[in-house]
Amino acid sequence: MYGITSKDLKKLQSLQNRAARIVFRLDRRHSSAPLLRELHWLPLESRIVFKLMLLAYKGIHGLLPSYLTEYLIPYVPSRENLRSGDDKLRLAIPRTKRTLGDKAFTAAAPRLWNSLPIHIRQLPSIHRFKKSLKTHLFPTC
Repeated sequence: MYGITSKDLKKLQSLQNRAARIVFRLDRRHSSAPLLRELHWLPLESRIVFKLMLLAYKGIHGLLPSYLTEYLIPYVPSRENLRSGDDKLRLAIPRTKRTLGDKAFTAAAPRLWNSLPIHIRQLPSIHRFKKSLKTHLFPTC
């Protein structure tokens, strides 16, 4: 669902908001933002990013099938002594010719993974990774 149109994303987000109101047995007049926060539900766009990053984490740590891990290629700098070369958990981002290719797992997962703070990428357990990632993605408002 990564790269879904904003129109479709808005429709799906309204469904999630409605589901939160159903859980709390509230009507349409109540704002869904505090309800989502109380339920610890990420907004849909953040949830999609969460799932992609979780797949990337599992792939890097050998917890995914090989047909997915082969798309997660470690970054190797073209020159020596670059600061980016110090980051061993960085992934190579393949070049794509179209925006549709940017939405594919092969390009989206490495790009999102590299945008994560390094202290989250270095977490040793999947439980701590998921908890830190969710905290990182949760809206502050």
